[in-house]
Amino acid sequence: MLWAERTVARARSQVYVLHHPVVGELTLHGERVSLPDAPACCGLDLFAAEPGSASERALRTLGSP
Repeated sequence: MLWAERTVARARSQVYVLHHPVVGELTLHGERVSLPDAPACCGLDLFAAEPGSASERALRTLGSP
């Protein structure tokens, strides 16, 4: 099985509270996914709001035209 042969990624979780000038406070769950071949150099930051939360509605407002 390929998963057993190699480490794919490492994730680090954190909750962020941000203040946006248009929609106000956003509470986002963040994951920092490090790449196994360059953990100190490269990675991917992923952010998501809790489904149904005020933060999710605010993000939808920001994403609408």
